[in-house]
Amino acid sequence: MNDGSQRGLDKVRLLACLILLNPIWPFAASAAESKPETYLIEYRAFRPSLYFTGNEGPEIATFTAVQSEPEWRKLWAALEPRLRGDMRQNAPHPFPRIDFTRKTLLVAALGTKPTGGYSLSVESITESPTSITAKLVALNPGKGCGDKIYGLTLITTHPIVLLLIAKTSKPVQFETMQVEPACD
Repeated sequence: MNDGSQRGLDKVRLLACLILLNPIWPFAASAAESKPETYLIEYRAFRPSLYFTGNEGPEIATFTAVQSEPEWRKLWAALEPRLRGDMRQNAPHPFPRIDFTRKTLLVAALGTKPTGGYSLSVESITESPTSITAKLVALNPGKGCGDKIYGLTLITTHPIVLLLIAKTSKPVQFETMQVEPACD
C-alpha cells in the first residue's frame, strides 16, 4: 500500500470515528462546561488584631455580611474595647483595614453567654445561583458540665467568627447548628 492510499484510508477511519462519536459530543461539552448548582467557596478566618481570640463579639447575637468601611467601623467600635492588650498599651487597637471593593466580611456572633465553654466555628460556606450560605456550629457547654470541661469559666463570653470571602452582592444566609456535649 502506498502513502497516498494509506492517507486516504486514515481519513476514512477518522471520518467514521467522528460520525460514531457525533451523538456524544453535546453531552461531553455540556458536562465539561456546567458547574454544580451549589458549590463550596473559599473563605479566610479574619483576625483583626494580634489579641483577637474569638471571644470579643457584641452583646447581642449578630449574623451579617459587612459590605463597607462605615459598617465595619461601627462593628469595630463594639469589638475593640473587648480586646486585651499588653500592659504598656494605653491607646485603642488600630482600626484594621479591609478592601471592600474585593472582599465581603461575614460576621457571626452568639451574643453574651453566661460562662466559658461556648464557641462558634465554620462548617462550610456555599454559593448557589441566588445566595451564599454560611453553615456554622455553635458549641454550648452541656448541662452539668461545669466541673467536667477543662477551662470552663464563670466569666461571661461573647463568641464570634469573622470571615472574609470574595466580594458578593448575593444575600448571605447563616445556618447555625447547636451542639451540646453529654456530661452525665
